[in-house]
Amino acid sequence: MKWLFCFSCFWMISLWSAPNGNPATPYILKKGFFIPAECWANIRIGYEGDFIFDGKMEQKEEGDGDVDRYRQTVNSGIVTLNLLHRLDLYSVFGSSRTSSHWRFKDGLGAIHNGEFETFHNLLWAVGFRSFLARWNRWGIGLGARYSSSHPHFRTFTIDGTQAPLGGSLCRWTEWQINLGASYHVHFFTPYVALNCMRARTKLALPSEAIGNGGAHTNHFQTSNPVGINIGCTLSTESYFLLNLEARLIDEEALSLSGEFRF
Repeated sequence: MKWLFCFSCFWMISLWSAPNGNPATPYILKKGFFIPAECWANIRIGYEGDFIFDGKMEQKEEGDGDVDRYRQTVNSGIVTLNLLHRLDLYSVFGSSRTSSHWRFKDGLGAIHNGEFETFHNLLWAVGFRSFLARWNRWGIGLGARYSSSHPHFRTFTIDGTQAPLGGSLCRWTEWQINLGASYHVHFFTPYVALNCMRARTKLALPSEAIGNGGAHTNHFQTSNPVGINIGCTLSTESYFLLNLEARLIDEEALSLSGEFRF
């Protein structure tokens, strides 16, 4: 059974590894609770959880080399406007927490360790998915998304010592665009997508050096902008859908989302 093989492969890869979702999502749900199926527009609401195990960042400008650890946990709500079962326009509002560890050199060449963890703070995102074409059970789609968060530090340590946080700053932004293909079998719609993304984090700590040569600022950026997304959507095409997605190469992440159609 082809669909069972594809679904099993997805789960195997997920064990080793900002969500894009299924490129066929605008087309999947045909029936909702209140809005008639014949209507040209409908609304969905739902939950999105995103868990980045390795953001695969590198230091830029005031630093050099890879960031040793960059993790992010996001729990959020999502509101989607669907048009003609072909286009999704959505917004995301939720809570994000980030932790990271990296190394930098002072003016004498000595290596120091920086580490921080943030509180749960607001994250927002906007994006779209367009279901471009369908042939029998196959479909292709295009999507894009912009995300942003300005978290506050919970802890910030240099060589294991807590630094004063007065005047500190953390800014995270990410944009991405993806092109994917899906295949619909019974209740399952597995998919694979090519993703191009760029995430960037700006740090500032007036009380301590956090970059090379005594710099009080540092910038992290995605080291590999191209990745692959593999996922599967479960739905009866009525009322509700559930999606699971793994992101590989550009980052190692797993996301889970579910939506109700009105």
